[in-house]
Amino acid sequence: MPVATSTSTSAAPVPVKEQALPLHIRIISSLVQLYHESLGRKAVESSTKGVTVEASVDFSKIRYSQVWEDTRLLRQGLRLKPQSRVLSIASAGDNAFSLLLDDAREVVAIDFSPAQLALCALKIAAYKTLEYEEFTQLLGFEFDGKDIGAEGRVRLYEDKVRPALTNEEYRTYWDENLDLIRNKIIHIGRLEKFFGLYRKYIMPLAHYKSTTRTLLDGQDLAQQAKFFDSIWNTWIWRAGARTFFGQMSLGHLGRDPKFFEHVRLDVGAFLLGKISNGVRNIPIWDNYYAEYVFTGQQAGKNSLPDYLVKENYETIRARIDRVKLIRADVLKYLQSEESGEFDGYNLSDIFEWMDEGLFKTFLTAIHNKGTKDARICYWNLFVPRERPEELKELIRSEVELSDAATAKDRTYFYRRFVIETILKA
Repeated sequence: MPVATSTSTSAAPVPVKEQALPLHIRIISSLVQLYHESLGRKAVESSTKGVTVEASVDFSKIRYSQVWEDTRLLRQGLRLKPQSRVLSIASAGDNAFSLLLDDAREVVAIDFSPAQLALCALKIAAYKTLEYEEFTQLLGFEFDGKDIGAEGRVRLYEDKVRPALTNEEYRTYWDENLDLIRNKIIHIGRLEKFFGLYRKYIMPLAHYKSTTRTLLDGQDLAQQAKFFDSIWNTWIWRAGARTFFGQMSLGHLGRDPKFFEHVRLDVGAFLLGKISNGVRNIPIWDNYYAEYVFTGQQAGKNSLPDYLVKENYETIRARIDRVKLIRADVLKYLQSEESGEFDGYNLSDIFEWMDEGLFKTFLTAIHNKGTKDARICYWNLFVPRERPEELKELIRSEVELSDAATAKDRTYFYRRFVIETILKA
């Protein structure tokens, strides 16, 4: 991936100092947090131990139209060798496709959401049939301000992409949901719509678009930190971010309340701290995640995800048949003979949703189907999950690597990026 270079080498990141919000904002925030904690207690009391979210959460609609996990950290953490076989949570497919750049022999993209797999299938068919510019236009990107319009996107789908959708279920899904294509694929996920609400209703209360553009145009980390401290970090911005990214709004508008069953923290305060640190201390010119959240586009001005870099397109296209879509529960799949062995695991943040007992069962199954020295990579969002001490003979925690990677995570909001290694004789 092409990366802009800074005009100066800055000192180590400085933690963002806590600044008190106005009294009335703190009171409202405290009341909201009490409600959040009440929701969390009720959720846990009513949950069934050892059960995943599949049975209780609606996965019939697209929740993520983009992948919100840093591709660079994933590829560095997995450090795949050519011809490796990888198990990857499918989600929107972006990171699964990017692993083809490391010459993976097979990427098993698994999900129990038919909608997410339909999205992956659409992108695979688009790789096969479209040129780079058409691919980006179909998904709704506007490089150089170019937009072919809603009906232009539908024509691309019907004339070129649809014939390559050989799976009838996936083809029917898109035939019945052409409005999703009209409305731009990159915006149709539940989480992307949530970011759109923040961008439309909350950000304008704190900053003009010109201020946001000034932030995103930065090329020097010291100047970025100064801009954050003196211009960006106002009490209005902090209050808006803390409230909007709190458990109630995030759970009901962005993710799902069931995803918070094991959360034991003030979600709004936690995310405000993470976002503040990221905006201040992580190079903004290399952050397409921030560009999308703040502007609604990834125009290439703040780098691009690996799967979307023009120089990578033909490589991914030539290898796209190596991606195998599987609809299944991950644990059941790993416990089946069908799965085979894996040289690496991209597990997204799936452990966020499960209790400690189920997490340990997962790790054991992962170890059983992993090859020697296979890497396991996953993210912690609100719930801390890492290999328990009792499994240290099976899996090694790469603590220093995880620490270094977490400090550079461009998605800002994750608690930790975890890297672990499978131990076998």
